[in-house]
Order: sequence, then C-alpha cells, then structure tokens
Amino acid sequence: MTKEIVDFQPGDVFNYQFSNGEVEPFVVIARSFNGRTCYNLASLKDGQVWSTFFILRSDLKNTLRNESFVKSQQIVNFKHSEENPFKQYTDGLAKTLLAKNKDYGDSFTKSLDKFGMVASVVRLEDKFNRLDSLTASREQNVKDESLADTFLDLAGYSILSYKYLKEHEEE
Repeated sequence: MTKEIVDFQPGDVFNYQFSNGEVEPFVVIARSFNGRTCYNLASLKDGQVWSTFFILRSDLKNTLRNESFVKSQQIVNFKHSEENPFKQYTDGLAKTLLAKNKDYGDSFTKSLDKFGMVASVVRLEDKFNRLDSLTASREQNVKDESLADTFLDLAGYSILSYKYLKEHEEE
C-alpha cells in the first residue's frame, strides 16, 4: 500500500523503518548536477548519503510514498555543505514570483501567449525606465518602489521569460 506525499523540500526529515524494526532518520538534500537540481536522502544517524540520485522530484516522491518512510519534521535553517551565496536571494525571489503569480492569475504567461516575447520586452523596458528614473534623481515619489524592488522586478520578469522560453522550446 502506498501513501500520498504532498510535497517535500530540502531539510524535511523522514524516518525509515527497516524490516528489523530499526528506525533511521533521513533528511532531504538538494544538489546541483549538470545545471539541474537533484535530490538525495542523507542519514542523520551516520551522515551517509543514499547512492541514488533522484534527478526528478517525482522520483524521490515515489520513493517516499513507500510505507517504510514517515515524515517526522522539518529542520529549520537546514544548510547543506554545498553552500550557495545566491540561494537566499533566489529562494526569496521564487516565493515572491509564486505569490504574485497567484495574485495576478498567471497574467505574464497569458500576455506572452497572446502577444509573444514583445510582452516581456515591454515589461522589462518599463522596469529599466524605472531604474533610469531612480538613479537619475534621488527624489522618489512612489515610496514602495525602491531601487531594490525594481531590480527584483527585473530579475522576476527575466526568470518568468526564461521559464516561458524553456517550457515552449519544442513549439
């Protein structure tokens, strides 16, 4: 019998019960491999990493569906030995993109579907104009649109554009 694992993230801990009844905790770790995020399980008992590299989230999800795995906790501020100084920023951007995408109903993708990549260029150009305006004068009339916010918007639109291109490259 299998069970549903809704989702997991690096730092989630799953207890594995061996056939002899022994229980061992494993933590989900993420690594970059050939430009893709891959997943492993690392033993919290002896630090050994399972030799299986789960290239796809779904592969690890299927493994975790096994009745012998039970999710037990989330390690807060989990750090893997392969520290990436950009991750905190890209993770924050990813959360912002997800939230805005829900709020706006995936309007960016709909715009690209309707008008093509020119829709992306227009939005990026608006943000570049905002950067130009913010850096040309120190006066800021709209207080909730800082220089940092504008750079985040540029990064966000760039990621959304890249995502769209990758998802439509076979078309």
